[in-house]
Amino acid sequence: MLPASTRIFEDITNQVNLKYTHKENEYYDFTREPLMPFKLSTEGPHLAVGDINNDGLDDFYVGGAKYQKGSLFIQKSENQFVESPQPAFLTDTLCEDVDAAFFDADNDKDLDLYVVSAGNEFFQQDAPLLDRLYLNDGKGHFTKNPKALPPMFTNKSCVKPFDVDKDGDLDLFVGGRVVGYHYGQTPDSYLLINNGKGIFSDQTSRLAPQLRKAGMITDAVWADIDNDQDTDLVVVGDWMGVAIFENKNGTFALLPSALTDKTGFWQTIKAADLDNDGDLDFVVGNLGTNTKFRRGQNGALKMYVADFLKTGTKTDPILAFGIGEDFYPAASKDEIGKTFPFINKRFPNYKDFAGKTIEKIFKSTEIETAQEARVNTFESVWIENLGSGNFKMHPLPAMAQVSKIFALHIADVTNDGKLDILLGGNFYNVSTYQGRYDASYGLVLQNDLKQSGHFKAIAPTECGFVLTGEVRDIKPLRTKTGFTYMVARSGDQMIVLKKK
Repeated sequence: MLPASTRIFEDITNQVNLKYTHKENEYYDFTREPLMPFKLSTEGPHLAVGDINNDGLDDFYVGGAKYQKGSLFIQKSENQFVESPQPAFLTDTLCEDVDAAFFDADNDKDLDLYVVSAGNEFFQQDAPLLDRLYLNDGKGHFTKNPKALPPMFTNKSCVKPFDVDKDGDLDLFVGGRVVGYHYGQTPDSYLLINNGKGIFSDQTSRLAPQLRKAGMITDAVWADIDNDQDTDLVVVGDWMGVAIFENKNGTFALLPSALTDKTGFWQTIKAADLDNDGDLDFVVGNLGTNTKFRRGQNGALKMYVADFLKTGTKTDPILAFGIGEDFYPAASKDEIGKTFPFINKRFPNYKDFAGKTIEKIFKSTEIETAQEARVNTFESVWIENLGSGNFKMHPLPAMAQVSKIFALHIADVTNDGKLDILLGGNFYNVSTYQGRYDASYGLVLQNDLKQSGHFKAIAPTECGFVLTGEVRDIKPLRTKTGFTYMVARSGDQMIVLKKK
């Protein structure tokens, strides 16, 4: 471990004086869907980083909440950023920005901007669900091309550019997050192919049919997992395993893997060669073990999704935590009774309801017809690539398990030639049963000098990597004197750190 007097990072937020605060709008997801475990309207903002005016310095875009425009900041001098007026952004303030990426969409040698819309406040064919592609004129001025993307009326989570068909332009994977008004149902995800001029078509059914309903996706990464010179796609999400879609000459199929069975509330994933053996490993952020959903070492959580009220249109989720082989409702009698009034007739008083398993609360016909999902892994992990399609999952140190991880960055910050992990998280807007996840203050995981790929936690106060609030993204920016780390937080100002 590093001496207590050594600080890897210093906080320069006040020096930068960045005039930006994320302003989360007031919206209570649980009014509409009382039995869902987490609010889905507070998962932004994320950052997109790139040199949009070709001056050799990185600029960045930070997404806005509903009623707040996204903001583009241009780096003018060392750690000084000025917001660039972008009238095109003002027309899309109804959208909730949850991810963004700079990439050259139309092959004109400058960086364009893709922004992902979600937030779970909209459903069906509400216009604010549509993602946006803004084209750069080469001087850092952006205009929206409303015809660039197919209609995707889905609450989405991420966008990942990559040249899928090897024709010299960048295509896109866009992950589906949730079906509005129907938590627990599987949304659509998309593989979008570029025609070379920045016009994208949905080719998921043709190139990756299993990807369409891959799950409630939160993040993804393009990575050549088998060193065959074809880049594969790895996706993660809620109530699902770590799913690898193997690239087979431009088409993608789900690779059978033990990782598929490790289901979690996976939130973010990054790829890097962590053990220096020549292949790509992964770090994946999860809910952590500091949760009431996990009862015991091998505790699991189930979700039953069905039209319990026989409406013909509306489904609801029921969550149940496991104790041994039995599963008990995570919601109280009052919470369940508000959604399903028939429960109050079955159990007129609290004594009758108390201690009952799910099977004793609901009839077998109700449970048997429900779609069932399970979480059996709560730890945040790094995944060792053993080669030949085999992987080994390693829990991160205990200090990384105290809260939900939303943000990861991999870099050698301890200057020992091995890749370390920076992480941040916290999640306040959860169901009343849980209590908010607020125990993380940022963390540096140092790659063990003796055995590469094993990590030691360095306390935030020891290394200077102190993050408060609900961290959503960590991105490095190039400056004239090295990297500055921008940390985006939900409903708060950004934190800016500099490596000493």
